[in-house]
Amino acid sequence: MGTISSIRIWPEHVAEQMQDPEFAEEYNLTKPEFDFALALTMAREARNLTQVQLSEATGIKQPMISRYERGQIPELPTLRKLAAALNARIIIEPNGRTAITLA
Repeated sequence: MGTISSIRIWPEHVAEQMQDPEFAEEYNLTKPEFDFALALTMAREARNLTQVQLSEATGIKQPMISRYERGQIPELPTLRKLAAALNARIIIEPNGRTAITLA
């Protein structure tokens, strides 16, 4: 993913790209994965953790943390580990909307 500053310009980039119908269709299909990746990255960075530190706190290998931050959705036991390590609540709604709230 990137730094918080690069994440902040993401909406502008997406808005520009959404003018392309093919991009818009594919983006809408993968939006839940993007949303989860962004939420996880922002939660980790808000806790001032590196991927390695989050890996150590969860027992999840760092390459898997990287995959989750690029859009792969983890299974429920892994979500629980991530939530515990981040002291956060992870919500995934039926429509795919994802939220990670820090306690």
